[in-house]
Amino acid sequence: MSEIFDISYNDIDIINDLWEKNRLYHEGSSEYFKESYRSIRFDERIRVFLPIPPKRGNRQIIQRIFKLIHIL
Repeated sequence: MSEIFDISYNDIDIINDLWEKNRLYHEGSSEYFKESYRSIRFDERIRVFLPIPPKRGNRQIIQRIFKLIHIL
């Protein structure tokens, strides 16, 4: 059985190894998205989860969400 829980951004490196294994699996098994999986990196992917400073407005939030969707 799987257990789902939240982690803070400071602890995100906990999933790095698992994320990389998942990326390699999909890079090797994907018929259409091999290049997408080959070019994505963990540190770039998690950037969208950085805490947003209070001074930044909704525009930055929308840009981060769009970037996240684009990466997927």
